[in-house]
Amino acid sequence: MSEQQTTHVYFEWQCATLMYAYDVTAPLSRRDENGIAARKRQVEEEVYKIFVATVPQEVRDDPTRDLPPTAVMNMTRATLRRALEICGGGGGVDPQINAD
Repeated sequence: MSEQQTTHVYFEWQCATLMYAYDVTAPLSRRDENGIAARKRQVEEEVYKIFVATVPQEVRDDPTRDLPPTAVMNMTRATLRRALEICGGGGGVDPQINAD
């Protein structure tokens, strides 16, 4: 799998994780196509903000560079942290999830 394919799959995982979290707290009907589309746009924007907050500028500016392992770990932590926030959690969580 190429780096671009891997990045795309990872992005899809991040989006799915946050979509599931929103489904736990504010489920949408499968028939609510507009609501689902709006939520998907919102989640994609959140994932982009996570990317910007966790990936160094020089890597973001050069699409030929691989994401450093630390950036991927930080994106994973931030995605899981955000999912937990969406679900209203926070207490009793493994402190490793919140480690940077």
